[in-house]
Amino acid sequence: MEVHPNAEGIGQTIRELRKQAHFSQKKLAEVSGLSQAQISQMERGKTNPTLEVLNAVAQALNVPTWVLIAGLAVLAIGLTAAVANEAGKSSKK
Repeated sequence: MEVHPNAEGIGQTIRELRKQAHFSQKKLAEVSGLSQAQISQMERGKTNPTLEVLNAVAQALNVPTWVLIAGLAVLAIGLTAAVANEAGKSSKK
């Protein structure tokens, strides 16, 4: 199975948000219920994560799932994790 071209952008976003949360890959794996190997593969853009996996990572990082799916686009337009998180909370009201 080929890796989707957006996988690398999603992985970079996960890595950035993980670091902002001061989580190691191991800690993110524990909190999300995934393996450290899965986290590593996602961050390196070597796998196509399912929506279920992205939801687990997003919940662990306390951000809306769309932030991960948007990938680098969210970072490129200047949204920080905190702003994206607040935007997600506002849309749930």
